Amino acid sequence: MYADKKPDKVDQNEQRLSKWLNCALSNEPLKRPVVVDYLGNVFNKQALVEALLNKNVPKAFGYIKGLKDMISVELESIPGTEGADSGYRVEA
Repeated sequence: MYADKKPDKVDQNEQRLSKWLNCALSNEPLKRPVVVDYLGNVFNKQALVEALLNKNVPKAFGYIKGLKDMISVELESIPGTEGADSGYRVEA
C-alpha cells in the first residue's frame, strides 16, 4: 500500500572524485606510496601488498597477481589548492 522509499542517488561528481582520492581496495584516503593498475585504479601500496600477502584480493581485482602488474606514481599538491581534497596531480 505504501511506496517503498527509493535509495538515494549517488552524485556522479562525488563518485568520480572518490576514485582519485581514495584507495580502490581499502577505500581509505590515498597516502604515499601509491600505485596504479593498467585499468586506472589507484591503490595505497601498503593495502595492496597486505591483500596480496594474505591472498584476500577481491574478485574484482583478480587480475592483479603481484606488484609487477602495478605502476608506481607520485602524487603532489597542485599549487593554490591547499585544503581542497581534489588538489592532486599524478606523475608516472
